[in-house]
Amino acid sequence: METKIGTITTVKSQKIPQSEVLLDNFIERDLQSAFKPLHYMQSLLICSKYSIRDNFITSNTFMYDFIGILGFIVCRSINLYNLVILMGDWKSTEYLFNWSGLFDYASYTFGFLLNYYINIKFCDDNILMVIKIQRVIRALKISSNDLRRETIFNWFAVIIINAIIIFSIAVIAYIFFPNVIFSDVVYFYFSMTYDMNMLYFTFIIKLLSMTLCAWAEDVRKSVNSYKDCYWESMFDVYMDIFTVYECVVSTCGYLVLFFAVFAISHGLMNMGVVIKLNLALAGAGIQVGGTVTNSTIFDDFVVFPDDDEE
Repeated sequence: METKIGTITTVKSQKIPQSEVLLDNFIERDLQSAFKPLHYMQSLLICSKYSIRDNFITSNTFMYDFIGILGFIVCRSINLYNLVILMGDWKSTEYLFNWSGLFDYASYTFGFLLNYYINIKFCDDNILMVIKIQRVIRALKISSNDLRRETIFNWFAVIIINAIIIFSIAVIAYIFFPNVIFSDVVYFYFSMTYDMNMLYFTFIIKLLSMTLCAWAEDVRKSVNSYKDCYWESMFDVYMDIFTVYECVVSTCGYLVLFFAVFAISHGLMNMGVVIKLNLALAGAGIQVGGTVTNSTIFDDFVVFPDDDEE
């Protein structure tokens, strides 16, 4: 539903008209630079929320979305086949690993499908967020130095996350599990999609916070507060900020909820499996250590002999 206040249009959790999105889709260099590390990684992971070409922001092409979904289906089909082949005896202690693998497979599959669905359905909302943020930054005259700090932070975060994922693949896959197949390695790397989504949403919230602080500071220090045109302009800016917030809720809410529920349930499941395995293997001189990782490949367990038994 759309409600109009003067010349302002606010959007309440619905599909944004394409004509409105494309009214002002030119993105300035400073804002592009701030979004670039996140947009680059999302494009690499074939989960981009929009396309930026020649300084213009537009919807993803049908072919881009099709390739992403097709690649996901192929990769998950191979993962499912390998999971079924490698399953052990359901009547022994290995049934714990089987349940762990099935839970990870189902939850990650649902998470990826949810991400693709939201990116496609709310593509115009994602574009509108960027356009509105740029409009607010222009109106409040936020300096490029403030955006530059966010750009540096985003590049740093992207590099660190990539380093952790690549290090995990190198150490866990090729040292502890040297026979791991290539499709699992690819899937493990693409699981970084969740981290990129959280980083992207955090960046949007930081921009909202920055613009709200700048708006309040402008109102507090303005010498034009007696002019009606000033308050009309500031009201327009505030409604743009509010529109961005509504778009964040409609596009991010389900993904954030899924990520929180999955992280908690995944950690609790791993701890439960570790406890049960230690109880089952207590008399065999073996201890089991568990780690809470973002991997569905390696079952997150390391088995090592008890020092007292050596």
